[in-house]
Amino acid sequence: MANVMMNTPGKRSTAPGLRAQNDLFSDCSIEERDRLKITEKTLKLLTALAGLFFGFKAFAIGTFIPATNRVDMVYDDARSLLYISSGGDVLRYDLTSDSFLTPFHVGFSLLGMDLSPDGNTLAVADAVSGGGSNWVHLIDLPTGVTSEACFAIGFLETGTFSVAYGNDSVLMISSQFGGSGWVPLRRYDPAFGTVTAVASVRHNSMLSASADGSIVAVAEGDQTGGPVDRYSVSSQSIAQLLYDASYFLYEIAVNRNGTQLAVPTSGGCSIFELSGNRLVGTNVIGLSGAGRPAGAVYHPSRDAVFFSWVNTGDVRVYQSVSWTELARFDFQTTFTSPTNAYSNGRMKISRDGAIIFATVAGGVRYLRHNLVIPNYDYTHRLVVSTSPAGLGTPSLPFGTNWLESIPDPTLTNQVDAVLTNGGSRFHCIGWSGSGSVPVSGTTNAVTFVLANYSTLTWNFAWDAYVAPPSGTKAVPGSYASVFGTSGLNTLTRGTGNARTYQMQFSAGALSGLPIGAQITELRFRQDSSATAAFPQAAVSWTEYDVTLARASNSVSDMSFAFSNNMAGPVLVKSGPLAVAANQFPAGSSPNPFASFIVFDVPYVYQGGDLVMLFRHPGSSSTNSTFLDALSTSAAAYGTDFKALSFSSFAGTFGGQVSVTIPQIVFNYSPTQTISSAGTEAVLTGEGGPPGGGYHLLASTNVFSPASHWTPVTGDVFSTNGTFHYTNSITPGSPPRFFRIVLP
Repeated sequence: MANVMMNTPGKRSTAPGLRAQNDLFSDCSIEERDRLKITEKTLKLLTALAGLFFGFKAFAIGTFIPATNRVDMVYDDARSLLYISSGGDVLRYDLTSDSFLTPFHVGFSLLGMDLSPDGNTLAVADAVSGGGSNWVHLIDLPTGVTSEACFAIGFLETGTFSVAYGNDSVLMISSQFGGSGWVPLRRYDPAFGTVTAVASVRHNSMLSASADGSIVAVAEGDQTGGPVDRYSVSSQSIAQLLYDASYFLYEIAVNRNGTQLAVPTSGGCSIFELSGNRLVGTNVIGLSGAGRPAGAVYHPSRDAVFFSWVNTGDVRVYQSVSWTELARFDFQTTFTSPTNAYSNGRMKISRDGAIIFATVAGGVRYLRHNLVIPNYDYTHRLVVSTSPAGLGTPSLPFGTNWLESIPDPTLTNQVDAVLTNGGSRFHCIGWSGSGSVPVSGTTNAVTFVLANYSTLTWNFAWDAYVAPPSGTKAVPGSYASVFGTSGLNTLTRGTGNARTYQMQFSAGALSGLPIGAQITELRFRQDSSATAAFPQAAVSWTEYDVTLARASNSVSDMSFAFSNNMAGPVLVKSGPLAVAANQFPAGSSPNPFASFIVFDVPYVYQGGDLVMLFRHPGSSSTNSTFLDALSTSAAAYGTDFKALSFSSFAGTFGGQVSVTIPQIVFNYSPTQTISSAGTEAVLTGEGGPPGGGYHLLASTNVFSPASHWTPVTGDVFSTNGTFHYTNSITPGSPPRFFRIVLP
């Protein structure tokens, strides 16, 4: 244990007084896009004034505090003051009058800050060291007197970086290093004036204390493994160490009682929870290369976390048990991808949880959010499903339903007794349950008191086909219910803007599209910039040709010559194409897919990569719309998907552009195989409608009409679209042929 030198040379300060991407080869001019942006902004303003909000978007922007050199901040609830580290000063901003007070002049290059539990001491890290010592500045807020807690510098240590108080009023301190290495994690006890090194951590480790002060979370910087530590204030030691964030770290947040950590990284925000004596990864918020948190802060008394969101101006709020999004607030800036927490998007919150703060370009913005945060727990949740999966519309929806827990709620869940899905008719034969749900029943409704974690599965039996079974598949599947990263207008270009456009998708991106499926249509949707349905009036193309093919090359090896990428091409659409007014909706998140290209002949998907080639001479309209797309910088671009474009109808080669997200419409066409196992014939198949019915037919003459074949069995496909049937082989009997049919 080292002694601390307290320097008090006198009173150092007085007492307080474009998201959518243009296609290459002139696909959309800057002037056109600017006009679209102006229109979008105008419509958004009018929408805000009318009180109509789309999705979670909110237009409460809070108050901007100009502070050009701001680094960190902390809010003093008792004095209604926000302290901001800036150069050698601690700026003081009064939220009551929205004005600056006289700053504290305390140091040289100030970094992280925290407020003591009693609210009377402000601790500030300083990147500057000297004379063989490191220090943090301690400002006594009732008097404005500043002192320094100094301690001997370690090997190649250069200055302090981050500070955090525990509930014992002891200050935890991390440091910087002259290069890349380890530094002590120190514990400064103001009651005894002592410093203790409690662990060795990477330099530039970010510290964050839980609201109850029991835990200080540590994000160790400058190491690819992403070490995450959980320091226990009561035991004065690292209680949990986790090398599992798998990215360079710069920021960390901890919930109110220290049981959950949020760790923003370039791959998304990793969520870790305490499970026994271990930290376990339970969730990732956001996507690598796309929208994800830049910074995070937890509500001090409720289960909610606030994220500044990369590539947007959003601060997004999630309930941190159910991980449902509660709100979005527009902070009137663009949060960029940070490499250190002090660059932008750093979040703080008042001790009562009512005010949130974020560092933005040129300063800090704060907002009184007025959110009502639901009180969920892991016990009071109900998981609803059906067998076969996805049938019907339960009155409590599919998936996990989170319920307020005081008192235990009485729930009724019900489904239709008879329903039609995927061309098949089903009837409910009852339910099976666990937890608070009765184990089984034979009706289509059940009532119970939810007192613990429970599951409810509605069971259906297949009756008959009422229409040909068909399905849809958004590609890539991960964007089925979220917007892509860009927008592209190639497929909808207007008068005089002919285009040739080619896309290729890997088998992985097409996962879920059954082999043998007959593709009959391609649908698309407007991107997130759309504020009105498209088109305002019907538009048409005199010629619109679409060709589908197997891929000759992998996505990464695509040729710039269109024809070199296609094996066995099939012209599935050729001739005029018309789109009715308002066919592409707007205002949802994401917007619904809309019918666009219905094929003249179906294309049978044979597995592997799929190539799509589009040609058109430009429409009858001067207008176009941006369809939802994935930019060339999106994750998996160039490995799972890629696109090329050229500005003519008969283009033979193209340049790299964004990939437009399609929804593939197809008819099921299941495949089947037969094998022997001893004295039994085993029939298996795949590619059927999940949960849909089928008939297995047999005949001794393979050339007989299907109507003359004998039904052997009828059943339903699994949730994966597979079936399995075993038939005994009788010695001496004539050979039989089998076929599966969808009535």
